Amino acid sequence: MRRSSARIRVRTIIGAVALAIAMAPLAVSSVAAQSRAERLSLAGWTDSLDRSISQSAVARIESRANANPRVGALRHALFDIRRAELRHDRGTTTHAEFEAVWIARAHSDWPWAHYLVARTLVDELVEGWLPASTDDNKEGSESLADSAWQELRAALEGDRELAVARHMAIGLMVAGGDRLLRDDQLAIVEGELARARPDPDAILVWGRHLRTGRHYDEAIAAFNSAVARGGDRSRLDLEIGRTQRAVHDSADAVAAYWDGLQHLTPAGRELYRFDLGWIISRDSLSAFDRLPDSAVVSWMHRFWDERDAAAAAHPGARLAEHLRRWAFVYAHYRVRSPWRRSMYDRIDMFYDNEDCQHLDESLYTTLWEMPPVHTGDIRARERMLDQRGILYLRHGEPLMRVGGAEPRFGPENFTTGTPATTPDETDAWSPWARGSVVHTFVPPPPGYRGSKGGVPYQMSIGATESWLYMIDGDARLLTFRPSFAIGAYDATTLSSYLPYSPGAWLARVGTLDVYTDAARRIARELTIIGPSTPRDPPTCWNEVRAANDRSRADAAVATHNDSDSPPFVHPWASTIGIYALGDGANRSGEALLTFALGGTTLHADTLADGRAAYHIQFHLTAWDASTGRTITRDTTRLLIRRDPLGANQLLASWLEIPLPPGQWEIGVRAQQGDSSGAYAMRRDVVIGAGDNLGVSDIITGRTGEPVWAATDGLPFPIETTGRWQTGSAAELFFEVHGIPAGESYQTIIDVRTVDSTAKRLPAPVMISTTDLSSGGATYVRKTLGLEHLVAGTYQLSVTARWHAQRVTRTQRIVVRAAPTDGNGTAGRQ
Repeated sequence: MRRSSARIRVRTIIGAVALAIAMAPLAVSSVAAQSRAERLSLAGWTDSLDRSISQSAVARIESRANANPRVGALRHALFDIRRAELRHDRGTTTHAEFEAVWIARAHSDWPWAHYLVARTLVDELVEGWLPASTDDNKEGSESLADSAWQELRAALEGDRELAVARHMAIGLMVAGGDRLLRDDQLAIVEGELARARPDPDAILVWGRHLRTGRHYDEAIAAFNSAVARGGDRSRLDLEIGRTQRAVHDSADAVAAYWDGLQHLTPAGRELYRFDLGWIISRDSLSAFDRLPDSAVVSWMHRFWDERDAAAAAHPGARLAEHLRRWAFVYAHYRVRSPWRRSMYDRIDMFYDNEDCQHLDESLYTTLWEMPPVHTGDIRARERMLDQRGILYLRHGEPLMRVGGAEPRFGPENFTTGTPATTPDETDAWSPWARGSVVHTFVPPPPGYRGSKGGVPYQMSIGATESWLYMIDGDARLLTFRPSFAIGAYDATTLSSYLPYSPGAWLARVGTLDVYTDAARRIARELTIIGPSTPRDPPTCWNEVRAANDRSRADAAVATHNDSDSPPFVHPWASTIGIYALGDGANRSGEALLTFALGGTTLHADTLADGRAAYHIQFHLTAWDASTGRTITRDTTRLLIRRDPLGANQLLASWLEIPLPPGQWEIGVRAQQGDSSGAYAMRRDVVIGAGDNLGVSDIITGRTGEPVWAATDGLPFPIETTGRWQTGSAAELFFEVHGIPAGESYQTIIDVRTVDSTAKRLPAPVMISTTDLSSGGATYVRKTLGLEHLVAGTYQLSVTARWHAQRVTRTQRIVVRAAPTDGNGTAGRQ
């Protein structure tokens, strides 16, 4: 294998002596007749080249090698290979390959000759000069990676003691990660394990092989054996953690993960980086790459602590969930026959150019670049996971699946049974199997001609599958379908939109409103189109285009983020607000969390007097980005109503959590049991230190709502939904800090629409007043009339200005049209 020239030690006097000795004449014969001294001489020559020769020494050694006709063919070829590796020159490498192939053809019984051919093939694959296959991997052709493995196997069958071939083969398998072992690779590993003292890295490869077959206990034993034999502790501990999580041992899995970081090695760091690469982008990985080894552990703690806060989870829970996801996707979403798809250099979404659509080039470029790559993996073009697996690693269990089929086993079950996508269960894993594509042909409406010039409108869409997620606080629907680049045997590939098929669209009713609207339009058109009525293609209908636009936006968000929303099977229709109040000057900092909870799965107990009692469990996790500190709170509240909640009614509640100064990220869950609840998170909850001008978040209220005891000690009618009727008034409460008592300052309240697409934009509302500071904290209450606002969503801003300092806080409010009675006049709510 080629090593980076920056890591090659400069030629030393000792190295020069070793090279001179190795230049001695050598008559090479078959291994049967080859003396031990001759084999050691070849090994010494190779070792000298790899360890001592530098780029600056190439010319000097080259002149001596070329001038000495007594230099053996094998040693000369080894030198040419090493020279090519140092120069990274394709012409030199190609010359070395021809030389190696010539020797192998002339002396097929020489193990070293097979090693030479394998090494040149690997060099060219690593440099990217050769495609993975010679003939698009059609049946009958041979993958060049396979050719390299066949040569390595032949070398080791000829000489089991050929150390350079053993180390090269094992190193390549380690670099391949969890790829399925082909026959040649499996034979090499089994041969190594039969040795009296097998290489610990070979035991690592065997442990991965056992884990692929779901033999988890045996895999853990193999990894522990590799540790005992001096294997890389950092890399093996991560593998042990992954495997322990597959058998539900969360605590030990997390402990093994951190133990690997405590024993960090260069090889272990590369594997941890690869693990992060599944859930964050390459750009984000640059921060990890810049870290010195001494800072990696603290950085990783901050990485996972932040995600615990975002998920409103207890410390360590998000990492345990990541390890669970890893075990789950490697059990359920492996690409079938990945070597069949190594000729692709992009995702073949040719159907994205349908009528009224455009090719979403940026999305498919992102998708192609998402899978991370192990350093030195010559099979890197083989996709290990289909894109459902990658999105599952990033976002976890979806709230809902539409179409397709769920994995045969639940998220926590890895140990029983074997799914149909494993190599020992189906013929689909044969080298040439593509699987079958399910074609659905959509007939055109009667009389339709459209833009096809008289050709009936039809489309082959294959099987589709959609997953509903909550990502960054919004519902997102992701659609998958087949592709040849990832696999046509199932819905393997994220699509930029849902292709047109009446059945597929009708199945999405109830996911998101835009899909429901489009499905209703489709159902209506299918019933009213007459035989002589030409229509635009369905993909051009406004409702379908709106859903497709939403699909592309959701796909963009999903591929650029990893999310931590708890996967509630029955999410509540709720509104949760998170607000910062107080400051550090008088230790008054706190987070106010407001809840408006509703939904058909919200359960109430009936008390003896007939009232409805709701037991709600609240969990909050706050993480300070400036210090890395984490604060968690768990509490259960009993909320009592005279009657159970009716349709469209909400249960109002709030929590107050003291916080010191900091830049907090807060996640919160309200739930009943594990499957029913609501979740929200906010990343910018700022509690100031009190030494500068500061403004708290804005708390909004409405007369007649439940009363909250505000921080000024007086009641405030808090509005937990953030919604008002046109013509009503909004009560505002906020704090101003950092202005001496008696000083005047300016307050500016601004309200403007966020709907930039409306035909008639309502004029902004702006109110400016001059107020006096009370010193310490100034508690401000104001009433904002909404009579000039039409129904819509608005941004409410409050700005405090004092001398050269200026601070603004914003919040969104929703204004709805007042309900009307049967005569069209406004009625009371």
